[in-house]
Amino acid sequence: AQSDERSKICSNFSVIRPQETTMTKEIIPFSKSKVKEKFRLRLIQIRDSYSQSAEHASLMAKEADGPMQSRYDTAKTEQAWLANALSERGENLDQIIADWKTLFSNEVTERIGLGSLIFLEDLEYGDKEWFYITPFGGGISIDLDGKNIKGLSTESILGKNLLSKKKGQEVVYKAHANDLKPQRFLLLEVL
Repeated sequence: AQSDERSKICSNFSVIRPQETTMTKEIIPFSKSKVKEKFRLRLIQIRDSYSQSAEHASLMAKEADGPMQSRYDTAKTEQAWLANALSERGENLDQIIADWKTLFSNEVTERIGLGSLIFLEDLEYGDKEWFYITPFGGGISIDLDGKNIKGLSTESILGKNLLSKKKGQEVVYKAHANDLKPQRFLLLEVL
């Protein structure tokens, strides 16, 4: 019944009034600086994993049989390509980690931007989730004080649609061109 009532409100207005979605600071169990640091540590773990995998793939390429046994025997070449790709990803993460402190602000702003910590509600299913807006790293998640926080890249469709939105606004978008109906989210909090 509450979902139907919210749907009626949402269908009549593109922006939900902020007083309808008030969330007090007491409910938020963590600070942006803790989230920022935890994501940085997670990226370091991923970078280290890439480095170890690149070393292993490089070693496998060196140890693979010399000349190809048949035209389908490309293990040595594929291992070398894999080692190179993993090394590049690790180097990219090195640069991101080095720039980490300057990329994001710890300031709380009214509008969503890089480094914003947001709380979204899926209006169709009622799920509520925390997200941290990053220029990369979609799919990375951390657990902090019993809450799961997902990294949401500004390169993703949802990330692009969220930029510059404010608390209380509804975000409507289609994840894929062939989706029959758009997904709808309500911004419950922007930190």
